Amino acid sequence: MAAEQDSEKKGIQNFTFNVSTMGDNALVAAVAGQRVYILGFLVSAAGGSNLVSLQDTGGAVLRSPIWDLHASGMGIEEIEVPIAPPGRFWEKTEVGAGLDINLSDATSVTGTLVFQQF
Repeated sequence: MAAEQDSEKKGIQNFTFNVSTMGDNALVAAVAGQRVYILGFLVSAAGGSNLVSLQDTGGAVLRSPIWDLHASGMGIEEIEVPIAPPGRFWEKTEVGAGLDINLSDATSVTGTLVFQQF
């Protein structure tokens, strides 16, 4: 888990997503001078062989070994990263970068993302 966030915090946001386009799919838009702090997420993938990864809009992959989801065509694969404790986060983007989810194949991927942006 990453270090503590700055003391000035913006509200926690969450949303669900459903993407199926191979390549980068935008989740959180970039805002000049701000970072996206990932607090937790749930991602489900179905269908053919698919590697799912989170990355900032500059292309830097944000990962821990548990974050890559390999859907192998054997049903639905799912990964859950629990909400980080108050004042903590799992990963962050570079300043001024948004957050994308990258799919190696055009199959259905759904999920929920919990984050802060400031």
